[in-house]
Amino acid sequence: MTAHKTLAALGVALLCMTASGPAAAADKVVAQLDWLPSGDKAAFYVGLSEGFYAEQGLDVVIQTGRGSSDALTKVATGVADVGSAGFSALLSAAAQNQMPVKAVYAYFTELPDAFLTVKGSGITSIKDLAGRKVAATALSSSRVLMPLVLEKNGLKAEQVQTQLVDANVLAPMLASGKVDAISAFRTQSALAASLLKERGKEMVVLPWSAFGLQSYGTVVVASDKMIQQRPDVLKRFVAAFNKSVGYALAHPDAAGRAVKKAAPEIDEKVAMAQFESAMPLIRNAVSERDGRGVFSPALVTESWNWVVRSENLQAASFDPQQAVYRGAMPAK
Repeated sequence: MTAHKTLAALGVALLCMTASGPAAAADKVVAQLDWLPSGDKAAFYVGLSEGFYAEQGLDVVIQTGRGSSDALTKVATGVADVGSAGFSALLSAAAQNQMPVKAVYAYFTELPDAFLTVKGSGITSIKDLAGRKVAATALSSSRVLMPLVLEKNGLKAEQVQTQLVDANVLAPMLASGKVDAISAFRTQSALAASLLKERGKEMVVLPWSAFGLQSYGTVVVASDKMIQQRPDVLKRFVAAFNKSVGYALAHPDAAGRAVKKAAPEIDEKVAMAQFESAMPLIRNAVSERDGRGVFSPALVTESWNWVVRSENLQAASFDPQQAVYRGAMPAK
């Protein structure tokens, strides 16, 4: 080969490398969870294990967190691009602190919050919690609405002996009898039930949604910076996440495997059971009516009204629709 032909060939090769480089490079997205790996977070991990993020040209890194406030703060400050958080916590932060974060996908269209207690404790409804010891987590989004569900069922917050503890000890405290009930997500009921079973006890679940609270639960959020500067990347992430949700609903066993793969210390069967307990929060009358992941303006407003009552805010002080960005949802 002549020197001229060699240079020409090298030029073509360099041109191809230059053209294909950016196309081949995946866009990095940091996803911040509101808690530790568990079955209710399975949709995030299914996207990794099944390659749905990669299909969209994304390199997704998933970080664990310590509550909705922690997740929102990390997304707002740029530590993460997207995340998961309780919708009530987002509305509160957006209204009072102008937090630059918006909900982009309605993951749980029903509240996951519940009181878990033990069969035979005499607690069969929320009003039975009067004078009882209830453990809760300080950083959980449940703390925003807990006083309201008590009030709606004829109790004042001070009538319940609330103990604030780390989420990791909630189920053990219930199993050991140190408290009469715990405030936790229904998605954690599988773990609590297994601990109770070891002690010959049976669990009772009192979902808040069955006692008058209708609101969005866990949502996927994104920073305003992500929305404004990388809208196409965000759309691709939401498309992959939505595909992950659908796949997990059809294959709960895959949900368990995905969580196990990301966190080997977790029991795969427990993770699958946790996701199965989350399925009614994802697929229900609301999602059937509005579409999976879609925010209904009416339910957004109702969710805001619960936050208003809980934190003694003025309803007209903030438009809750401003806390939602609908432009990332896949086209129907």
